[in-house]
Amino acid sequence: LPIPKDEPGYGLAPYTADGFQGYARYGQEVLKHYGRQVRAVEIWNEYNGAFAQGPADGKPEVYAEMIKRAYPALKQIRPDIEVLGCSTIGIPLTWIEGVFEHGGLDAMDGVSVHPYGYDSPPEGVEERLAALQTLIRKYNHGLPKPIWVTEQGWFTTAPGSDGNHDPITEMTKARYLVRAWTLFRSAGVEKSVWYLF
Repeated sequence: LPIPKDEPGYGLAPYTADGFQGYARYGQEVLKHYGRQVRAVEIWNEYNGAFAQGPADGKPEVYAEMIKRAYPALKQIRPDIEVLGCSTIGIPLTWIEGVFEHGGLDAMDGVSVHPYGYDSPPEGVEERLAALQTLIRKYNHGLPKPIWVTEQGWFTTAPGSDGNHDPITEMTKARYLVRAWTLFRSAGVEKSVWYLF
């Protein structure tokens, strides 16, 4: 399929067998270049959001094919590397299940998500994470896989700048961080990464 000329280059994603193979080779070259500095990799970023435009169109079945090609290629270079999949904006269970239905979970050592919340407190994220772990077990013969939160943060907002929501000050963000990471741990999240905003 031709790529529309008005598509931003940053959002285009592989969508053919050749494209998946090229992406897998790219991953191999990154590992060769950086060596043991790299201990884990995520396959793509927020494929379910704005970073998989063009013919790939953020489809979970296309993502599943991409990760199924990348995983063995990366393991060939570095059997010890942890390969994380999904790397979603939010915790979109329906989209993630689409990836799992197409065999994508078998090509991941763990599942990464970016739950955010933007203008909401973190409480409730633990329920979505528990639902994700249930979904993982459903497609992984009853067994868990690690969940990593590889992006989490909040915007700082001034009073009255965000509708009826309370302002989010730096102190509020600090409180949210502590509460969010406590909830992540209670839900079995293995690693968490703060995204600066």
